[in-house]
Amino acid sequence: VLNKKGASTFGRQDLELLTELCDTMAVAIQNALVADQLAESRRKLAEWSELLEQKVEERTRELQSERKEKEKAYEELLASHQRLKHAQALLLEREKAAALGLLGAGVAHEINNPLGFVRSNIDTLKHYVRAMRRVCVLANHAARKSGVLPFENLQKILDEIRNLSDEEGLDGMMEDISAVFDEISEGLGRIALIVDQLRIMTEEGDSSENPEHCDIERELRRSLQLAGSLCTRSGSAGALECNIEPLPAVRVPLKPLRRLLLSILGAGAHPSFGRLGRVNAGEANGRISIEYHFPEASLERSDLPRLFDPFFQPGDKLATGGLGLSAAHAMALSMGGRLSAAMEETGIVMKLELPAATQVAAEAS
Repeated sequence: VLNKKGASTFGRQDLELLTELCDTMAVAIQNALVADQLAESRRKLAEWSELLEQKVEERTRELQSERKEKEKAYEELLASHQRLKHAQALLLEREKAAALGLLGAGVAHEINNPLGFVRSNIDTLKHYVRAMRRVCVLANHAARKSGVLPFENLQKILDEIRNLSDEEGLDGMMEDISAVFDEISEGLGRIALIVDQLRIMTEEGDSSENPEHCDIERELRRSLQLAGSLCTRSGSAGALECNIEPLPAVRVPLKPLRRLLLSILGAGAHPSFGRLGRVNAGEANGRISIEYHFPEASLERSDLPRLFDPFFQPGDKLATGGLGLSAAHAMALSMGGRLSAAMEETGIVMKLELPAATQVAAEAS
């Protein structure tokens, strides 16, 4: 068919055959073109796949390197956090010891008062015992010789006993001796009470610091019993005035609560605060408020905003810098409360606020 020349030599059958052949050749050419395009696409896909694998490997190495750096940074941060917690615990214990030391100065003064008249009364009893011993010696001698000595000699001994009794004031001694023993017993009782309150306020108790129902009124009164003489340890006169209304319980850890009350009293024992003159405590709208009034405080108004900063020393008048009020402020916040200070005409007022247990339960529900 392909060798035929001229249009007249092609019949219908030839034309149909040529048409079919052209269609087949067109399909073959199209398939060849598609095959070339597919091969090119495969080649490019292989190149892209290889490039992607390289980028994935590079990025994986970068991520692994970043992860190791982050893990190293996290470990360093964790170690720093542990060191910080350890240092904070040491500082808190040091501040607790410092507060106890300041309280101890007042407690020692308070103990010395009853101890002084206990010693004085013991000296009085020693004098009474010496006088009674002299009388008893003569009386014993008279009793032993009553059947041997003449009546006149025995009468002389009895007169000597009477004179010695009058000289020493034996009748007064017999009347006074009961009162002396009562005073000794009262003084020892006061010392025992102070020691007992100090032991209760500083005892370790349960090692856990889980919240529990605490009688804050009782704990406040215990802390103030220890502060009774602390307020006047510098020689300032004046009794501590306490206006404490009935207070509801609080739900806080007992150990930190005691430490908080001691920290406030311990920090307030510095010379910049002067003596503690009055304590007011009450409850309103589910919030307990305890106000510590320092009428002789020498703080400046500019000191108040930084009063709860760690190691802040107002006017270089504090004996030592430390975490005292800063730790107390943090403890109050951890209990859902607040510790603040304000300057009034009557001096500095430090205010501790804590939520009552009923308020905490209501907010939780």
